Amino acid sequence: MSSEALVAAFKATTYRIETDEGVFDLRIGLKNSAFDDFLCRRKVSCWGVVTACNPGAVRRDADNQQRHIHLRERLQALGLSFMNANNVADSGAWPDETSFLVMQASEPEMAKLASEFSQLAFLWGNTGAEPRLVWI
Repeated sequence: MSSEALVAAFKATTYRIETDEGVFDLRIGLKNSAFDDFLCRRKVSCWGVVTACNPGAVRRDADNQQRHIHLRERLQALGLSFMNANNVADSGAWPDETSFLVMQASEPEMAKLASEFSQLAFLWGNTGAEPRLVWI
């Protein structure tokens, strides 16, 4: 897949966060004030969304569930606060990817984690700012 196609695929994705207060749909480059309010109530200033699914943007349907479990165990071992999320492609041509919203992890920590799970990029944000894609 070309780099332009990868960028387009990431931008044509909804990053759906599941919380005890409801579901928040995030998009690259678009602020979500309800999500920012949610983060402020929890005193969260930075966050990232990371998946273990489909490393290197290559479909690995048979391995994704085990990789997701391993990522959850890794987050727990690191003592990070996280919530369930899903990366949902607009086209439906790519399967939903289970992921996690990780709160109060620095951008370098998120990059290390995404790299550990062979991801090409992750969604990153500071409360009050537009979410952006960070390439590994």
